[in-house]
Amino acid sequence: MDVCWGPESGNTGARSRHCNRHARQHTPSPFPHTHTHTHAHTHTPQIRPLSQALLPAPLPAAAPNVNVAWAGLLVEELCRLGVNMFAVAPGSRSSPLTHAIASHPRARLNVCIDERSLGFWALGYGRACGRPAAVVTSSGTAVANLLPAVVEASLSGVPLLLLTADRPAELRDTAANQTIDQTKIFGGFTRWFFDLPPPVADVPGFGRTVLTAASTAVRACVASAPPGPVHVNLQFREPLAPVAAPWQPGPFLQGLAAWQASQQPFTAHISAGALPAAAGAIMPLLDPREIVAARQICAALGWPVVADVLSGLRVGAPPYPTSPSSPSFPSSSSPSSSSPSSSSPSSSSSSPCSSSSSSPPCSLYEGPVPLVAHMDHLLLGDRAWWAALRPDCVLQLGPHLTSKRLGQFMDWAAMAPDDGSSSAAAAAAAPWLYVAPHTLRHDPSHLVSHRAVMDLAAFRDAVVAPVAAAAAAAAATAGAAGAAATAGAAAGGRWRLSEYGRMLLQMDEVVSHEIDAALAALEEISEPFIARSLARRLPPGHGLFIGNSMPIRDMDMYAPAAGTGAAALVGVPVAANRGASGIDGVLSTAAGFAEGLSRPATLLVGDLSFLHDINGLNLLRGGELRPPLTVVLVNNSGGGIFSFLPIAASVPEDEFTPLWATPQNVDLEAMCRAQGIPHQRVTTPGGLGPALAAAWGLNRHSVVEVVTDRTTNVDLHRVIQAAALRAAQHVHALARMTQPPPPPAPAAAAAAASSSLLLLAPPPGGCPCAPTFRAATLHWQRYSLPLAKPLTNTTAAAAAAPAATATAGGGGSSSGSGAGGGLGRREGLLLRLQLTWPDGRLAGAGVGEVAPLPGLHRETLQQAEVQVRGGVAWGVGWGVDTSPK
Repeated sequence: MDVCWGPESGNTGARSRHCNRHARQHTPSPFPHTHTHTHAHTHTPQIRPLSQALLPAPLPAAAPNVNVAWAGLLVEELCRLGVNMFAVAPGSRSSPLTHAIASHPRARLNVCIDERSLGFWALGYGRACGRPAAVVTSSGTAVANLLPAVVEASLSGVPLLLLTADRPAELRDTAANQTIDQTKIFGGFTRWFFDLPPPVADVPGFGRTVLTAASTAVRACVASAPPGPVHVNLQFREPLAPVAAPWQPGPFLQGLAAWQASQQPFTAHISAGALPAAAGAIMPLLDPREIVAARQICAALGWPVVADVLSGLRVGAPPYPTSPSSPSFPSSSSPSSSSPSSSSPSSSSSSPCSSSSSSPPCSLYEGPVPLVAHMDHLLLGDRAWWAALRPDCVLQLGPHLTSKRLGQFMDWAAMAPDDGSSSAAAAAAAPWLYVAPHTLRHDPSHLVSHRAVMDLAAFRDAVVAPVAAAAAAAAATAGAAGAAATAGAAAGGRWRLSEYGRMLLQMDEVVSHEIDAALAALEEISEPFIARSLARRLPPGHGLFIGNSMPIRDMDMYAPAAGTGAAALVGVPVAANRGASGIDGVLSTAAGFAEGLSRPATLLVGDLSFLHDINGLNLLRGGELRPPLTVVLVNNSGGGIFSFLPIAASVPEDEFTPLWATPQNVDLEAMCRAQGIPHQRVTTPGGLGPALAAAWGLNRHSVVEVVTDRTTNVDLHRVIQAAALRAAQHVHALARMTQPPPPPAPAAAAAAASSSLLLLAPPPGGCPCAPTFRAATLHWQRYSLPLAKPLTNTTAAAAAAPAATATAGGGGSSSGSGAGGGLGRREGLLLRLQLTWPDGRLAGAGVGEVAPLPGLHRETLQQAEVQVRGGVAWGVGWGVDTSPK
């Protein structure tokens, strides 16, 4: 019985055949009213028998002409080097290469008629797996269509191999058909370019030329710092088809006998890194080794971490535990910290842990990460408010951040005042250390004060490990002296978090509650709701690709950490085209991203970006045998981001709308139906969850279109942001009313940031922080009761104002007007609080009411509830139950 293997798209040649009895059968769509028609022109992928992958490649000496032999050598060497994914655009001049790929038993194919989409698909594939896909095109403008993908790959550091067919030298600059100057057509965006001459059969050993060219090309793709695109321009003379033509294989193949008898590349690369493909390239955002190293740095230092949405430490990552009883809180007796056979990242061969007394214990690397998920919201205030959040230093791990506001805050913190002011707002410039494995100048503000050229694992071992070891030693010494709080630092976690870190986490938690409350109060679906819901619902093991413009900004602002049930140490793979940050090619890149991950992926994209890459739908046709891509399409009928920019208020509406907002009225469902792609349409908040579950359960490419209102989007963002800032400032004001605890041990002080990851150190003057007592439980419940008597007059209500705002311990209440009919209703919060002494004994319990009187008190009930949530965040780490009862 034949076993079928590998998703293949396009013609796989005469040697491949269908395994129809094993192919997936058509099943009804779970989508209501979903169109899944397959048209006659839809190309169905073929499946090869597994046994075919074990067959040898066609012998070059048996080729009918020198072009076929030449192309066969190139494809075989690329497969040996690990580049076995070929993205092919149909064309005549590239026929020898296309035929060689189709005839090779281990080559994988993906075919698309649009070279621009194909280039972006290969970009997504390389971004996900760290190995380049080889893009094959014909000559002429087909090559020029690859430029946008080449630019993005170059700026993002993604390996991409371009194999472009060309006319020979005698036909260049002669007005020959479909001939342009392809020499270095991509300029400085490539890591290496080579113009490979046409094969010549009678030159001894000429076949070795293409093997060494392939080896150099792959090495330049993946071993450059950073990786990037490589362009090999291949000249071909006639015949282009695999027809018989006289040639001399003996001289041509001279020196290749040993190579043909082996399965190894012609040139063996022994440098640490890129070859063969099993090693792959170091990808700053997606390589699990780098993400784990970043996480270990964060856990060991214990500084507050501002993780960019693309960092791999945000979406799907576990939240910081609220107490030692939380499931994700590390324990010194847990298997991960005591068993050498633990499957955690720190027990791998790259683990920094050792049995040496001078090395930090593994528990310091496995502890929780103090993640601040809503730093952008915390920075919504003015410079005076920023002064309260100013760090002592900044450590940045990886490339630039998504948040413009966060970047401005870092610039402000790192810039010394020029006026000689000695005020708190004009503190000394914060040192800024940037860590990346390349020498490129990623410093647009020219404020980075220290630069470390090393990968994150090397930085962890060289810099962080000694700091963590010192902290562990100090904690052990303090524990021996009976300092229980400091001894808890040996297990990692909140007990060794700085005052500054606790303050940021308290603010972050209450802001998160405020965002949830604001979104829950809306009857219509909104773009922040889409981003936040998608981040929370994304299945474990899935990938996430984010489109530019508003989707990436909303996801970075509103994506929370995963729920308490998250088991992974790091988040899901997340990526975006942030090299040049264009809206083109996003759909195609996401499809390649899923292929490179070899797992399902979800794309969040806007309507204009979707339409800009509409040819990418060709890559989703007949893709049942490929990892499914679920497209969450936000349709706000235009370019919503421009409404946030100054241009919206600077020009007349009749100029702004057609030239910037660019409204579209395209039937997106019909476009999906034309390609045979399942489609759903969502218009309410309640419909998003079931639609996503249906799409993910379908296990094939599909589109979920979510319709929003562009005209109200700006106002909605501003309402949420105002509430978030007000909540953060309430928490800060409450914290300042308490006496700060003693400063942390000096050995535990330290901090960092990543391009995806930003870590902030505590400021020198200390910060207001939570009180020293322990809040055992805090429950609250909102109530609404009908009034039994008519409302009193304003004077009488004002006289009762001092007793109306909140009564503690006795459960008192106050009267006021309600929003309902009849006599109205009275609304408020019922509270129950239990306090304990540091040794765990019950210190007291009380019940109370929070009920601001409308028209008499400055705060509303919603604002009062923010203060209650602030009290919860105030006590985070002291065992507070934050769920309303």
